[in-house]
Amino acid sequence: MKHFLLLFLAALCCHCIQARPVLQPEVKEYHPIQGAFSIAGMPVFYQDQRQCEIGAGEIPGTGKKIKGFSDTSLKGIYIAVASSPEGKMLIKEFSLDVPAKKQGYTIKAAGSKVAIVGFDNIGTLYGAVTFRQMATDQTVESAIVRDYPDLLFRGAMSYSRGMARWNYGERDLAGFKAAVDELLRHKINIISDFKRSSQILSDAEIKQISEICRYAEERGFWICMWPSTQLYNQADKPAGTTLKNWHCVADGRPSRRVESYYCWSDDAATATQAEKTAAYLKKFGVSKLLLIIHPVDGGSEKDPEHWSRRCKKCRRKYKDPERWKAGIVQFNIQNDTFRKHFPEAVIGSCIYPYHADMLAVPESRRDAVFKQNVTEYWKNISDGIADKNFFFNIWMPGRSIMKEYREIIGKERKLNYTDHYCLTAGIFATYHRYAGSLYDENIDNIFLSVAQDTFGQWESIFLAGEHAWDRNAPGSEIYIGGAFYDGLKDHTGPAVIMEKTLPRICYTFWGKELAPYMTRVMASGIMPRYIENPASAVAYWNKVRRDPMYDPNVKKDTLVQGSLPPVEDSPELMYRQVTAGQLVCEQLALARKHLDKLTPYQRKYFINFARLAPFWLAAARTQYNIRIAGELIAAGKNEAALKILENAQRELDADFDRAEKNLESLRHEKGTSSRLGWSLDRKVMQKQLDDAKASARVLLQPRRIGRFIKVGITRGDSAEGIKKFLDNFANVRTTVIDNISLVELDKYDCVIITAGNYKKAEFFQNIPAYVRKGGGGVILEGTVCGHERFDTKTPFPEIVKTSPARVDNFRRELKKIDGTLVKSMYVDYFELVPGKAGEVTVTAPDGKPVVVRGRAGAGKVVFCGTVNLEGVNNTFVTAKTELFGINAQIVQEAIEYFTNVRLRKKTK
Repeated sequence: MKHFLLLFLAALCCHCIQARPVLQPEVKEYHPIQGAFSIAGMPVFYQDQRQCEIGAGEIPGTGKKIKGFSDTSLKGIYIAVASSPEGKMLIKEFSLDVPAKKQGYTIKAAGSKVAIVGFDNIGTLYGAVTFRQMATDQTVESAIVRDYPDLLFRGAMSYSRGMARWNYGERDLAGFKAAVDELLRHKINIISDFKRSSQILSDAEIKQISEICRYAEERGFWICMWPSTQLYNQADKPAGTTLKNWHCVADGRPSRRVESYYCWSDDAATATQAEKTAAYLKKFGVSKLLLIIHPVDGGSEKDPEHWSRRCKKCRRKYKDPERWKAGIVQFNIQNDTFRKHFPEAVIGSCIYPYHADMLAVPESRRDAVFKQNVTEYWKNISDGIADKNFFFNIWMPGRSIMKEYREIIGKERKLNYTDHYCLTAGIFATYHRYAGSLYDENIDNIFLSVAQDTFGQWESIFLAGEHAWDRNAPGSEIYIGGAFYDGLKDHTGPAVIMEKTLPRICYTFWGKELAPYMTRVMASGIMPRYIENPASAVAYWNKVRRDPMYDPNVKKDTLVQGSLPPVEDSPELMYRQVTAGQLVCEQLALARKHLDKLTPYQRKYFINFARLAPFWLAAARTQYNIRIAGELIAAGKNEAALKILENAQRELDADFDRAEKNLESLRHEKGTSSRLGWSLDRKVMQKQLDDAKASARVLLQPRRIGRFIKVGITRGDSAEGIKKFLDNFANVRTTVIDNISLVELDKYDCVIITAGNYKKAEFFQNIPAYVRKGGGGVILEGTVCGHERFDTKTPFPEIVKTSPARVDNFRRELKKIDGTLVKSMYVDYFELVPGKAGEVTVTAPDGKPVVVRGRAGAGKVVFCGTVNLEGVNNTFVTAKTELFGINAQIVQEAIEYFTNVRLRKKTK
């Protein structure tokens, strides 16, 4: 880190003596000419054209802005479009070579005059914002710049969850417009994540969005919206329609008021919905729309769009292999409708399945179903959509995959490719270095960032702009497949980005004074999401490391194995966050003396870091100490663990005192949010530390069952339904618990571990100790039975080794050991691999193990490969329902197996 900071500081020194200016994104050609001159007070002459006018306003510290000019006799800055009379005059008089590329431009600064000429309107504006960076100190080095983008559509920032943060706590439009301006200056030109068309907006909301869209569109932005092939949503569905009673395919989350109702046989309803969506979009007065039509999501390549569950009318209209025919009809109806209303729109779809990397599946595994649903479907859809401007939207595949993909869909069709919707753990990530991987010569491809950094992580999005603008920018890499995002490396490397690009980003965004501090902050490797929820972050890392096509929004089988080994969460990993947190707190404290140099919105963004960083450090140090103590407890060294935890208490008190004092000192500052994060609260950390202390004092020994069987249920989606069922028994007392510390587990005769993410150190230390030493009984449900969604190993490998496969079970039947079939609640299960001590008690109808039990030390364990949630309408949508069918039998029999006590129903 010291090396690149020295380089950065050296660059600043060179900048002060008027060496090459700091430009972001870096330009393709920069040719210095001897000499430099001041532009202070210099007039700006601009062609009478809107983008030229905006460009003139971007140039700081100059004199009058003068509309129109007929000669270049005066010293000044001249701005024009190449095709205009003024542009042609500038090209001739300044001997300019304007790139014949969309959005391209040339700048020539020499002899106390500047000419800025763009190939088109937006290119001219981009020339002006580049010159703005050249003129930061009002003194400009004489130079010629030629520049143009490799991709015409670059990056994205969320409107509702990114830009809106700058406007947090304010009602005017200034924050949104400032966000647009900042994106413009880094040549990002997509805004996404607007309100859904199914939401009912007030007149005030419509007016605000309309104004932002107008403002952004003038500055070259495309407004990205996601229409759907749904016929109805929760706002316009027919009276009485629910997800359960809809006749065809339905999906949604009623708790979030998101419902979608689909049917392929009703073309009239498809056309009506398209017209409704177009009418909604017209309210915003937008013409430069980027429309991505989303089909039904889910079913993977085995049953894409849940086609097998379509209604009788759909079956009469389309045979089983004819999903492509239905898709062509729907896409053409929507495309024609949108094209009629929005001639300038760029339209396409994330054709399902939208993972081009499915072509990494070897030919030997491409059975007839795979070909019908994937390769043949893509080809038929592409052949059937006559409009070759209709793009295909895909997650970025490996470069080697693109050859075959292009052969399938055609070489001329435009692609909209995105990152892999990464759930980033840090505050700056470098995976956008892949943005230019799929560049096609003379095809207007789109790189759309959709990951969580679009929710307001500006520096990461600026990096996306850098690599989409120039596919050969420093640090650019060709994505070859495998894990797109590596949580262990993408927050601290590659070195070339950290040493060259990141300092440029920080300089152009934060300014000269704050840049050195913010560069260190962004390069620190701090990962708030990991600190706040280590189990969730590590589980996600391992999912994408195992399966490059893992989608956090969709349940599916693994098709392609990644090459990276799983991350083992460890004290060392958390300790890195302690050292990163110390660095971040130190640098932010030093930077605060320069806050007056920031715009009000940059200041709000900075304040959010300044408020949170001390809590990151406090939480990281507390968790590190608890982990060290946990390893000692597992080794039987309880006294040594207690000493560690006593010191941890002193550090927790000191860290949180500083964090709270710092928060109070910033009380009068505005931020981009008011949220600290539940796990950063002192009480939460104190509770974890207290539990660790209590666990260190626990002496586990086999238990005796009293008058009531005490059952603990870890808080999860299925906890409510399990508790409702067990509360029907007179001799059972249930409690929903929030942690799996030894002191908590030891309160109960048996514990049900619901599917979810847990801190792995606690999971693999405390649960075996509770069972083997304490004689407890444990039911492990679903993903915690050794499936990769949590961890492929189990705490009791002698009973169940692992759970390699998730299997669809839409018949919803499981078989008991006596051969009887009983209804199950959910539509899939996890196949278990029994160990030597495992006894299979429930199987799938084909005999695959689903429930396995066995003894472990003084206690007993039941692995249950299904989950205790109901699948709504035979889909992956879930409902929290009291246990019934075989799920109820499994839980009751497991508790009786643990305790040797018969459960007694309550009498009315």
